[in-house]
Amino acid sequence: MDLIVLPSADQVMENSSSESSMHVLVWGIGLLGAIGMFIVWGLANAYPAAV
Repeated sequence: MDLIVLPSADQVMENSSSESSMHVLVWGIGLLGAIGMFIVWGLANAYPAAV
């Protein structure tokens, strides 16, 4: 059961630019959101005595 199938370099080059940019946009938002959540979590747990 393969949920994520990584395309080869040839398949990536054949994709349309709109599909590729949308894919990058979705991953970028996801990664930035995850990093932001990690920073907020870290700051919230950095000073447990202050809460």
